[in-house]
Amino acid sequence: MRTILIALLFAAPAQAQLLPGANDLFLPPHGDEGCWVSFFAGRNFTPPAAQLAGRSYVESFATEIPAAVKPELDHVGGESFFADVSSLIVGPHARLVGYGERNFRGRELVIGPGEYVSELADIHFHERVRSFKLFCEAT
Repeated sequence: MRTILIALLFAAPAQAQLLPGANDLFLPPHGDEGCWVSFFAGRNFTPPAAQLAGRSYVESFATEIPAAVKPELDHVGGESFFADVSSLIVGPHARLVGYGERNFRGRELVIGPGEYVSELADIHFHERVRSFKLFCEAT
């Protein structure tokens, strides 16, 4: 399953950008809008796990992600997937807003446009986020 996801992440190598600290790992942009978030299984952005592109909502990590959210994640969804991610990158025109409770309630954790989080444990992501929204920012 991870092999398929890795293949999806490397589907557009012509316009790829180099990730910090990873000379051999490239992240393909999703369209010209730059509205995406990439999740990685390990610290420091390796190996790629999955990517959401465009405005997206995940109501709860404890349930399966609805197919309407994004086809890239509907087959990995649920708590086990998000418990396994260790780092993420937010696209240059996106904002990831995590909520402390399901259904977008509770305290917010905001990760802004172009931010790299090399270790989610450093920001207590898994303890603080139970649902999230990915917003697209105007260019």
